[in-house]
Amino acid sequence: MNIFKRWQRHHEDLSGGIHHSSHLQRAWSKYGESEFSFNILDITSREMLMNREQFWINTFQAADHAYGFNIKPVAGSNVGHVFSIEARKNMSDAHKWKKQSAETRAKRAAATRGDRSHRALFTNDEVIHIKSRLLMGARGVDITKELGVTKSCISSMRTGYSWAGIGPALPPVKRGGSLHGRAKLTEDAVRDIKARLQAKETVAKIAVDHCVGATTVQDIKQNRTWRFT
Repeated sequence: MNIFKRWQRHHEDLSGGIHHSSHLQRAWSKYGESEFSFNILDITSREMLMNREQFWINTFQAADHAYGFNIKPVAGSNVGHVFSIEARKNMSDAHKWKKQSAETRAKRAAATRGDRSHRALFTNDEVIHIKSRLLMGARGVDITKELGVTKSCISSMRTGYSWAGIGPALPPVKRGGSLHGRAKLTEDAVRDIKARLQAKETVAKIAVDHCVGATTVQDIKQNRTWRFT
């Protein structure tokens, strides 16, 4: 069992107001997250998991709503748990496809946005600092080396694929033309080539003058490359 993943799911559902335990959800909403803590009580083998869970349910009387929030008195079983009419209807509805409301989607998104996500590598403050440096002209490759992260971490942040709602907005990334990593020509050179092609100069002569292969010039002529220059 992945304890931290399970805790993350509980936290996301509670923060989004959609936890399956209405008793726990009401308490969370009333008293706030700061009044709750998640702690590991026991570490055991998979074979003894149900046995130890039952031990702690009994020890803390966790299934008694006066003391705890367990909805089932028997570990791993519905024995002893009586579902209300409302609960049975909710379970039935849960198996039917239903489009989530905009409010519900917003709550779920807010519960996992930014550094609230269990997969977040940065805090919100760190992201704001990184984006500010990018706006000031810092190179992404330098930031990746400094922080010891992959290039894709900074690249996805720059393009808005990740952390879009945190920190200042970054200008669109231009990757075409001479900014492309494999570009052999500048925009001015391409305009000169196109003008000479219009003047019926040969592909071979233009290629020699610009120190590129004839295929490069031919691709420009056929509009396979540099279409927007």
